[in-house]
Amino acid sequence: MKLIKIFLTPALLVLIIAFNGCGSDNPVTTTTTPTKITVNGKVIDGDGNAVSGIEIVIAGQIATTGADGRFTLNNITTPYDVYILEVTTVIGVKGLTLSNPILPGSLGTTYLPRLKVQIPVVPAGSEAAVIFQDTSGNIFGNGTINQGSDNTTIGIGGAINQVVTGKIYVIQYTLNGSNVTTYTKYGEQSVAFTISATPQLFVFNNSQLTLDPGESSVSGAVSAPAGYSNIQAAYYINFGSKNNELNRGAMLQATNGANFNYTVPTGTTTSACINVAAGTSSPLTGKILTLNAGTNGALINLDSVSTLLAPADGSLNVDTTTMFSFGAGGNTGVHLAIISGGTGGKVFNILTADNSLKIPNLNIYGYPVGTNVNYSWQIQKLTTVTGTDNFCSQSLNNNPNYLGFQLSGAWNFTSR
Repeated sequence: MKLIKIFLTPALLVLIIAFNGCGSDNPVTTTTTPTKITVNGKVIDGDGNAVSGIEIVIAGQIATTGADGRFTLNNITTPYDVYILEVTTVIGVKGLTLSNPILPGSLGTTYLPRLKVQIPVVPAGSEAAVIFQDTSGNIFGNGTINQGSDNTTIGIGGAINQVVTGKIYVIQYTLNGSNVTTYTKYGEQSVAFTISATPQLFVFNNSQLTLDPGESSVSGAVSAPAGYSNIQAAYYINFGSKNNELNRGAMLQATNGANFNYTVPTGTTTSACINVAAGTSSPLTGKILTLNAGTNGALINLDSVSTLLAPADGSLNVDTTTMFSFGAGGNTGVHLAIISGGTGGKVFNILTADNSLKIPNLNIYGYPVGTNVNYSWQIQKLTTVTGTDNFCSQSLNNNPNYLGFQLSGAWNFTSR
């Protein structure tokens, strides 16, 4: 499943804060008092749409989501673990205390060509970025119109016949090689349409692209842990103050190496949100930083990735009693264990704030680990998302705390 768009490259992917007493011989510890609650939850897909007909398991109780994606289970002791049972995949979230969690019915969004934007022909030496953002924040997309062309088709999420309202933003700029130098035109248009298989066409004429923005700059450097290679950064522009790792806007310029310096616009009708995403590809880690125009000397510190500890690579006889453990890596965040196998097993995606977990025993629900199945496992970390309650308080597309990721290497094992 596609969970996030990693820096420059879409990738398949889809958090403990530890407070330690210091300066005292008697560190303060906190405990969570179990509480009985009714869980009224909702299951949504990557676009924020309700997912019906999905089975939910909490503490041995099972419910099925209705047409509105909602379910109810009574007399649940907190903290609780919840498992969402898809056709071939289990999505689990551990340690929740919410009575109204928003749960992922999938860990990704499918971007399909649903929106076409036409503007006056872009002159030589220029490009135009086109950004769509719906009012909910769940559905978004962007594209580029190259010199000599007058249109682009944008891939967005959403379902056929879904009604979408939002804005389309267009900003045109000149280039020196691959570097942005000046901004020449800007315009925005409120739109409402029903998603269909044929992309909806929206036209900007000359009178809608008359604003000539000014220019400023942002600059800085990327610091990666020792031994991390292929440092890259990229400048994204968005509107409506979006600064989410998933929803960062249109990429205008990319940089190889530790230093970056980008020309950014000022004076647009809707304030431009300037996002700089930085990352390394070996190991895979990244972070997004939102900068104000005129910021110079910014520093983006990349975090070390989680390290796999047990079961060892190539282990045999692994089952639901086996403890999986891993190092936390740098920064705070929640961990997503991605456990995928071949014929006879299921895919398990388990989100936890801890540094260890077991594969859930869901055999009675038709989701076995399988006998003698070859699996791989790795840990993705969603940095700065402070616990599983935070993850399930809103859609990931809109979570302002989701500002970075890490992805460990992969180890293999064979089930019992």
